[in-house]
Amino acid sequence: VGYVVAQQGSVIDVSGTHLDGVRLKTNARLTAPHSIASAGGSIDIRAREGILLAGQMSGQAGSSSARGGTLGVTLDREDRTGGAAFPQQARDLQLSQSALEAVVPPGLSAGQAIVGREGQGLLPLAAFADGGFSRLNFKSQDRVTLVGDVTLAAGASVLLDTPVLAAATPGSSAHIVAPVVSL
Repeated sequence: VGYVVAQQGSVIDVSGTHLDGVRLKTNARLTAPHSIASAGGSIDIRAREGILLAGQMSGQAGSSSARGGTLGVTLDREDRTGGAAFPQQARDLQLSQSALEAVVPPGLSAGQAIVGREGQGLLPLAAFADGGFSRLNFKSQDRVTLVGDVTLAAGASVLLDTPVLAAATPGSSAHIVAPVVSL
């Protein structure tokens, strides 16, 4: 896929679910009612040319006994150059505090050329911070840039897979909170 764009107001929700009062039949007898829940699902977004995500993403657990889902965002040519017709700029996945409105150019419609954002992945924390994900995986072929003061928190793990991890704003801070952090 060349570009992936999620307009403001769009929702990708892979949250788990739960059901109360479930009774199972074992040896011709019904068990006492109990609750069952599922884990959150996975969102795996991959693009070669650019990513503009202004929609909301959620992967909540179905209950406190289940795990949240996985959010994966990858900006990588995957060893395909695509020739001169395709953006040759370095791939830069930017995680930022910017407002959702600032991500997608005003008036952009499906099939329209995206100019000035070649090779960029723009992902505001507001798009997923309250999504309940247990695992956050971010990968860029060339660079992941943290824009402003950034906090990445997940219940299980945070992965930043890139040859260069950079801060765009001098004096900004980054907090990565998870039992497992991989850089």
